[in-house]
Amino acid sequence: MIRKNFRIFYSCQLLLAVLFTVFIINGCAIIDKIIFSPSPSPTDSASPPPQESPSLNPENAENGNNAENGNNDEQLDRLVRTRQCFPPNQTEYIYGNYKIGWTISGSRYEGLLNMEGRIGKMRIQYFNEETNKAETVDQIMVLASCTKGLVMLGFNPILADTNQKHPTYAADNLIFRRETNGDVTIMNYDDRGVTAPVEIEQVSN
Repeated sequence: MIRKNFRIFYSCQLLLAVLFTVFIINGCAIIDKIIFSPSPSPTDSASPPPQESPSLNPENAENGNNAENGNNDEQLDRLVRTRQCFPPNQTEYIYGNYKIGWTISGSRYEGLLNMEGRIGKMRIQYFNEETNKAETVDQIMVLASCTKGLVMLGFNPILADTNQKHPTYAADNLIFRRETNGDVTIMNYDDRGVTAPVEIEQVSN
């Protein structure tokens, strides 16, 4: 009986010794791993992993264009309001290329007008008596709804193909008027207050 108890005790002691040895080995391995494993550098933790830049699909491009158009519309609205006018309705937008001309004090003004909705560009050629030579002037035209009716407001007249502001040219403002017979007549009322009837002919859409 004593021998049997001794064997059981010896077996339990041996089992405890094995378990203790395994625990010590595993514990040391874990401690070694903690102590000797390289810690991540601050730059690694601070910088996020590289991400692929999203490709620009047609939907994104359209949204980008819409955002840009929205900014342009806001700028045009502010520009129009400086002349005590308001943005026009989209039904009033004008498109196409037009041959245009008028006469003031015996001097002929002729050129082309290109409109793309509410904004466009007009190029006018005339003979400048002060410089004694023909000059070509470019200006931005912005469609607006004013007290006088639908008006193309001229802004920033410059010498053609340059960024040089023209020293004497008064910006043109084209006023559209619907006559009683349904015809539309156009008057030029420039920034100096000089008026002249305008001849206009559409040359392309």
